[in-house]
Amino acid sequence: MASGENEVIGPVRLDDAGCRNGPIHANIGLSQHARLTEHLEWERVRGGMVFGFGDNSLLAPFVGAQFETSRSGVHWDAQVLRPTVRVDDRVLVEKGIVGDGLIPLA
Repeated sequence: MASGENEVIGPVRLDDAGCRNGPIHANIGLSQHARLTEHLEWERVRGGMVFGFGDNSLLAPFVGAQFETSRSGVHWDAQVLRPTVRVDDRVLVEKGIVGDGLIPLA
């Protein structure tokens, strides 16, 4: 492919303006029962962290009018299985172990 040409897979363009936006979400998994199987389940594996890039337009109706939408033909997720997460000098997750700073809501 020559420089400057658009890459296309089927009907999806991989270089539209929104595909590079992100991270558009960052999730810390809290489910003790989730496994590394299907997409929506592996995002919830306890102690893992997922970052999403690209399209987030499906979230807008759930979040409200002040939500900034990123539209794209693609959405990618990247997962870190044993992250260390600190917020304001408080350790929430250390090497994939959820600390006392994170309490799952029922």
